[in-house]
Amino acid sequence: MNRLVLLVWITTACAAQTTDIQQRRFSRTGSAQFEADTEGVVVHFGGRDWKVDLSRLPLNARDCPDDAEAQQTCATTRAPCLPCIKAWEPVAWDEAHKVFYMAAATDTGKNRPWIMFSYELRSGGIRRIGTQNGGGFNGAAVSPSGRYLAYIGYGVCGVCCTTSNLNVVDTQTRMTGTFELPAADADERPRIVAVRWTGPVTIEYDAQVIRESACREGKDTSIQTTATVQVTRILRRR
Repeated sequence: MNRLVLLVWITTACAAQTTDIQQRRFSRTGSAQFEADTEGVVVHFGGRDWKVDLSRLPLNARDCPDDAEAQQTCATTRAPCLPCIKAWEPVAWDEAHKVFYMAAATDTGKNRPWIMFSYELRSGGIRRIGTQNGGGFNGAAVSPSGRYLAYIGYGVCGVCCTTSNLNVVDTQTRMTGTFELPAADADERPRIVAVRWTGPVTIEYDAQVIRESACREGKDTSIQTTATVQVTRILRRR
């Protein structure tokens, strides 16, 4: 992957972030479309609309440690801590099981805390499945059984210093794990740039390793690889 393609990947990843729920946001994830604004969250699929019942959102004051006003509102109303949500982002769409995955940011920084939810269209049920800190989500994929969600988590740093890793959530047990590529030295920037399922518990990933110093000089010294990893190995890395 050359520097231009690398810039496109990072720009795409960063652009995937939802900026503000004051702005109406449409995002297509596979055959489904996600809409989020001040009126709420809606999933569009097959010519129908499913409005997420945010009154059932599993959030509380502890999710807003740096927002005193939101904490007070949540404590007073004993309702989901909605004032704390600064942005929404679609994560993945499991069409086979009609489950949409989404995340809510509780801060406004470039690298911020996200709370992840699954939303089942058939029942309207919404479940909290995990948390993620960083710039957002990219390249998510659901396992054939629908049990595991794999996604790329990245931290926003810039074209030459952003890193990314592979994360897996067991949506049944809520066990999570992260698979990171080791760096040989302080100048290496390893990144996972694509993931896909090749079996019930096997993930194939595309990786890239660049040298930050060379990247800043406009040199392409990137090394690309493709490999596989088992879910059990990732979930043991908690």
